[in-house]
Amino acid sequence: MYETYLSRAPTVSQPEGQEVNRQVKTPRPTILVIEDNADEWFLIRWALLQHFPISQVIWISEPTRVMHYLNKCVQREIDLPRLILVDLYLPTAQSGLNVLQKIKRHAAYRTIPTIIISSSNNPDDIESALTHSSNSYIIKPFTYDEWRERFSMLRPYWTE
Repeated sequence: MYETYLSRAPTVSQPEGQEVNRQVKTPRPTILVIEDNADEWFLIRWALLQHFPISQVIWISEPTRVMHYLNKCVQREIDLPRLILVDLYLPTAQSGLNVLQKIKRHAAYRTIPTIIISSSNNPDDIESALTHSSNSYIIKPFTYDEWRERFSMLRPYWTE
């Protein structure tokens, strides 16, 4: 079984008068990775760069810094990330779900595809992530080649 669970969230209309799209000031699209394990970050980064070579891949290891980063993008009129990957266990599942909720509750960020990545294949974790508006759930593979296989699917589904 391919261990990526996809669920496109319904399109959310923006309230009138709220501008979400910003002027482009960064030359490359950004992928934001929220991962507390440096070793896994290394594998994720290299696999992402294989499939998204023109992208800038940003790493945040501390969940409390995510909203600060996104708010700074808006303040500086820098493009928001085109894709966000959030580790579910940061180090607890509640930490990852809290980050997901904050992103999905914010008017300017809720339309960014946000995917939970986790070592857990527990159906309760998968259901919880999708219930909290994750666009997809990817079970973390063990090897670099498996990461590349997982991310090969993201390109047409989320960025084209």
